[in-house]
Amino acid sequence: MTPHDPSLRPRSSSHRTPPPPSPGRRRAVPARWSAALLTGALALLCLADATPAQTAARTPGAGHTPADGYSVSGTETGLGPVPLVHWLREGADFTAAGMSTRATVTHMGQPGQTEPFALFVPPIPPGSNLLEILVCWNWLIDGPTPFTDTIEINGQPIVGDRCGTGLPDLCWLKSGGVSYLARLQNAKIVHGGVNIVAKATDKPLGFDPLAYGEGISIVCVYEIPGHPLRLVDGWCGYTSTESDPARTLTARAQLDFTLPYAGGNFHFLCNALDGQQDTPVQPIFGDEFFVNGISVGGTFGGTGAPADAWQGFLGPNGVSDLYDHAEDDPAALGLVGPGDTTMRFESRRQAAGDCVGHSLALVSFEPTLPSAWSTWNAGLPCSNGVTPSLTGSGPLVPGTPFTLALSGGPPLAPAYLVIGLSSLRAPFKGGILGPSPDLITPLALDPSGSLAFSLVWPALPAGTMLWWQYWIADPGNPLGFCASETLKSTSN
Repeated sequence: MTPHDPSLRPRSSSHRTPPPPSPGRRRAVPARWSAALLTGALALLCLADATPAQTAARTPGAGHTPADGYSVSGTETGLGPVPLVHWLREGADFTAAGMSTRATVTHMGQPGQTEPFALFVPPIPPGSNLLEILVCWNWLIDGPTPFTDTIEINGQPIVGDRCGTGLPDLCWLKSGGVSYLARLQNAKIVHGGVNIVAKATDKPLGFDPLAYGEGISIVCVYEIPGHPLRLVDGWCGYTSTESDPARTLTARAQLDFTLPYAGGNFHFLCNALDGQQDTPVQPIFGDEFFVNGISVGGTFGGTGAPADAWQGFLGPNGVSDLYDHAEDDPAALGLVGPGDTTMRFESRRQAAGDCVGHSLALVSFEPTLPSAWSTWNAGLPCSNGVTPSLTGSGPLVPGTPFTLALSGGPPLAPAYLVIGLSSLRAPFKGGILGPSPDLITPLALDPSGSLAFSLVWPALPAGTMLWWQYWIADPGNPLGFCASETLKSTSN
């Protein structure tokens, strides 16, 4: 992909290119090569645009390191707003399973968890592809919280990184709560069957000789090819009803979506740590749950009764307390609407009440995609008075097709596709060179003066912008070239 015409570089450019071949020896690039050339150019752009954190190898099961910037601590850190998990794929959604991990005797003499214990994980839909597995577990702990922790699933070590802490814990006389998250590309998880979990119940952790296990969630994110694009965003942190008595004993979390909600099914999941059942001794624990200011206790799956939302049904015996999931479609309840870009939830302790924390939340829905293509600057007319037209189509989602099509150029003319990691907008050959000339791919137009590519968009991070423009040899023009308009593309 070395440029063959140094005149395509602005005079201010520091690039040095080899001299062009003589006009008599110039050979047009066969059309069958053009797609391969463009694919190679995009691969180079991926490498050029990647940060060291994106290119560094990560061992499956190792999750993230604190250097990745998402390990947070402090009083009532919350879960949002920026999601740690982001997938935009055809038919993207998730399944979830959870269980209490408390080993000691729980509230009102209910039995604690055994070690190890069995956890059923739902199957992913037929025809789907697994994207990743999220494993989140939680502890009540005295003393500093370690950056990492290890549990086992089916005999396989799972290393999680600290994703949040909540200080203090006022319910179990511990110094605070800590949550860990492992993001797995492959793991020995049984989908639609029983999984054996070990080292997640009460155990020494850090400086605490007995950290209380709170609960574990296993979330399986998948895609279904051929279905409409759906967004999956996920958050991990820690917010607790008891985290700050000065704030009316209310835990708050704001979840900012990476793309606006377009309408239709909206899958929402949030966990609850320590939700306790009503008993004759303590009939009302009074832990209420609100989404966007509206009470959903008793209406979301897993939220118990309206005045006692987090009674919990994911305990050791299937009906006891200490861990739960709220999982439902808030759009069907009128809690979110098309165009919404955020979601708030609160867990409010009432009267003597309960002590409830949250560490994991996910959403899945069809998003409203921003415009992936826009015109950046005008082109330069050819000697026949026609300005070549360049159009782009496709959502620019990694793994999905996109098309770049040129029309209106001189028949069979040599052409140069200029691709930039940034814009330039510099005067050039009587027109405007829109992209920074980071990559120049020599091509050739067909007899109709057109050229089109249908390729698969590479794994560029969302928000990555590229600039595209064709410069076409045109001997009839005073300076020998005409040009298409410049397109700006934005990866979704």
